[in-house]
Amino acid sequence: MILAVIGAGSAAAETSRGPKPSPSGIAIGKMPAQTFRDRSQELDRKVAELRSRLVRVARTIQDAEAALSGIERDLAALSRRETLLKTGLKRDRAAHAATLAALQRLARLPPETLAAHHGDGVRSARAALMLKHHQRVVAARAASLRRRLVDLKAVRVRIAARRDTIARTTARLAVDRTRLAVMLAKGASLQHRSARDQRLTAARLKVLASAARNLRELLDSVEQNARLGLAIPSAVPRGPLLSKPKGLRVFAAAHGKVIVPVRGIIISKYGQHDDSAEIGTFSKGVVFGTRAEAQVVAPFDGRVVFAGPFRSYGLILIIDHGGGYHTLLAGLARVDIVVNQWLLGGEPVGAMSSTQSRSTRLYFEIRRRGQPINPLPWLAAQPSKANG
Repeated sequence: MILAVIGAGSAAAETSRGPKPSPSGIAIGKMPAQTFRDRSQELDRKVAELRSRLVRVARTIQDAEAALSGIERDLAALSRRETLLKTGLKRDRAAHAATLAALQRLARLPPETLAAHHGDGVRSARAALMLKHHQRVVAARAASLRRRLVDLKAVRVRIAARRDTIARTTARLAVDRTRLAVMLAKGASLQHRSARDQRLTAARLKVLASAARNLRELLDSVEQNARLGLAIPSAVPRGPLLSKPKGLRVFAAAHGKVIVPVRGIIISKYGQHDDSAEIGTFSKGVVFGTRAEAQVVAPFDGRVVFAGPFRSYGLILIIDHGGGYHTLLAGLARVDIVVNQWLLGGEPVGAMSSTQSRSTRLYFEIRRRGQPINPLPWLAAQPSKANG
């Protein structure tokens, strides 16, 4: 309703009673100044609340994803332990059965036969000692079998518990993703983007992407367009999420405070070679291996200046943080934000591929005045849940 209040060009009026607010809102031109300020403040409050909820839900989703990864690693280790126990149990059972069979054959022989076979008392004593030794071996193997069986049972109980936890966490994750989808849809309604504006934006993005041969050239093109005042067209009229929020932080002072955009393991660091890199581009940033459908968030406060496909990298996001700093995210399968949208650090921006493969790799880069810098010193430590 509030959006309709601000976005409406005129209000319906009842001719018999003079100008009167329509059920859906009040025309800005006829709205008293104080009423307009109140409505505007209320809208700002709702937008701030939506941003806060988006950050919280995205963090909850990432925590659940990290927990699942840890539980799955634990489950894999338990499954390997179960296999080893079963193999050892099978081997011990076979040895135990062979020893018991030998003892049973000896037990069936009468004492006089044993004495005649050995020939004298010394040999008989040795046979008795050997029999006692085998009895001790049998007892030890039986104890080992019991221990293995107990261990195996305990491992299977832990496996069942892990699988139950995975099922419950997955169910909660599905609910949270649904909540996020609803909030993102609400955020999309705040954009006020016209069809013409969307076409202009898509056309400009396509031109920039097709002209660039690699990520460096794409970034340079975006920065050059910004310097020349040829930025991607903004939505008209501007929606609340396209307006600059208050209290944005300064990126230059963000050492150790930049949010890790996705939960996962680092598989390639700054300066390292990666087989999937084109012309060594991936050595300029960090590559994260992620879960399927992993949630991706904005690493810091800023404004989206590019969002779209680029060559073999999948979907690309470039966020301008001010002061000559940009971050780049490459490899997303879905983007949930639009160009010119302002973001707070931790807000959801998209998701990775639903298929676990090389496509679930997110490339992250930080640039200062157009030059790539090592992102690792800038990143905040991942929560302990990320380690399982």
